[in-house]
Amino acid sequence: MLNRVRFSAKTLLSLSVVLLFGAVAFVFSCGKLFDSKNTLLSVGASSGEYTNGGTHYQRDNVPVERVDLSASVTTVRPGQSINLDVVITPQWASSQNVLFQFMNGAIQANINGNVLTVRPNATIGATISIVAVVDSVRSSTLSFVIEENPVESVKISNTQASINQGASLRLNTVIEPVNATNRIVVYQIIEGNQFATVSADGVVRVNANLQAGNLQIKVQVQDLRKVT
Repeated sequence: MLNRVRFSAKTLLSLSVVLLFGAVAFVFSCGKLFDSKNTLLSVGASSGEYTNGGTHYQRDNVPVERVDLSASVTTVRPGQSINLDVVITPQWASSQNVLFQFMNGAIQANINGNVLTVRPNATIGATISIVAVVDSVRSSTLSFVIEENPVESVKISNTQASINQGASLRLNTVIEPVNATNRIVVYQIIEGNQFATVSADGVVRVNANLQAGNLQIKVQVQDLRKVT
């Protein structure tokens, strides 16, 4: 006598279903999609989430295998902020908490979130080195060299001033940007040095016996790269 066995839908859902496709066996087990080596095959979010047929699943305790740390620059300037980019492998690893550690140059910068900001008084030529750590897995060391903020322009603002005989005038020198590293300027008289002098701090003095004349002064930053 042939016996027929009926299974309810509830009973069927509780069974493990093995699908053979070529040489690979795919197993739906506990609501997660794995292959025969227990490797998660399909992931929809960095936390290990997986959705199948409208059902949402979660895989826990996925270890971090690798951490990569990068940035868009290798040189930084005092006061500059840059983003630190971290890639965790696998992307669905359970731990997503990133800690940054200074290997060198901790007094030169600080890190808030994933943003590194160089201190305004950072030492030119110093090196900042950091690593990213996720669940005890370290990235390779990422290093930055601190370079100076270059001068974009330097000029004397009171260029149309008149000076009386025997009088003096302090030049108003404007350097841009305001956070330029090199703010030491050099003054040079290029016309009228027979009746006037200019000091290192920008004070012009005219001889008492001057009748009339024109005075032209050049100002430049100390490295001689910007001239007005």
